[in-house]
Amino acid sequence: MRLLRRPLREDEFWRLIDVLGGSSDDEAVERLTEALRARGRRTAIAFAERLAIVLHDLDREVLADQPVRWSDDDEDDDPIPLSDDSFLYLRADVVARGREMVERVLADPEVLLQHRWDDGEALLYAADEAAGRDIETRVSYETGSNEAHWSRRDVADDDPFVPPVVAVSVADLSQPVEVETHGADGSHRQEVTYLPPDWLHRRTETAVHTGLREAVGDVAVLPQDSPDAWLEVRLGLGTRWDLAPRVESGAAQAWGDGTVTRVHVELPGDEVSALPRTDHVTLLLSVAATCVLAVLPPGHEARPRLQGVATAGRPLLPGS
Repeated sequence: MRLLRRPLREDEFWRLIDVLGGSSDDEAVERLTEALRARGRRTAIAFAERLAIVLHDLDREVLADQPVRWSDDDEDDDPIPLSDDSFLYLRADVVARGREMVERVLADPEVLLQHRWDDGEALLYAADEAAGRDIETRVSYETGSNEAHWSRRDVADDDPFVPPVVAVSVADLSQPVEVETHGADGSHRQEVTYLPPDWLHRRTETAVHTGLREAVGDVAVLPQDSPDAWLEVRLGLGTRWDLAPRVESGAAQAWGDGTVTRVHVELPGDEVSALPRTDHVTLLLSVAATCVLAVLPPGHEARPRLQGVATAGRPLLPGS
């Protein structure tokens, strides 16, 4: 008989959150991770379940609509609106500040504007690190999952698929897989593709894809091609640093009549995996932005944003 996996009792959960001392920085999260590790895998899993419930409860459109100030913003910077990811990381920081702060925010969304916030992403992975594996919680805390607190967004079932302006994939070059692809004209061919690395958290890959899409915006990156053309960045995790973008233009899509331009780079998988998980997004997003810049037309409006993203990860690159 399979036992129901239960979330940690609330009082115990909040006592563990108090270990953070009101902070979600790496040092505080490491203290929490060690506390969870000392209590064993079962407690870590139960903690993850309770954390997901609290984050899910904070997932409300009225909170997501509040602009906020971040701790690293300049004093005279205006509050900025939240993306799906930044709203999640904000919610994590709200939790890190304790039970009273969560209750205050739920009671009055404008409390968010009264504080400066940190990126609480690291808290999301504390239980995973303590348990030694990824924990799939029964409750989703992704932005928009708390449907009772979001307005409905109806999408027609017959909406056509629209290729992304730019996409990114992360692949373990030691795990080749041969697949058969079919074109719109009925043609088919064998192609070697690669699986994502086992150690790469699915949320990390999602964050890289989302961050790159937000940096690029909705303007086509390949305006010289047809409207059906799009760009794919392939980050291969192999054995070496080879960050000079290699461009493959005009490959046929697996669907439709358009083409895809691919930009390839290689990073050493063992060195990347050894970094703290919070650095994975920064590094991979930086390299992906550099790939897009390699093919982006001069004067493209996304260049300043992409250059900022690329610069953020340079301290993690060799020789820095």
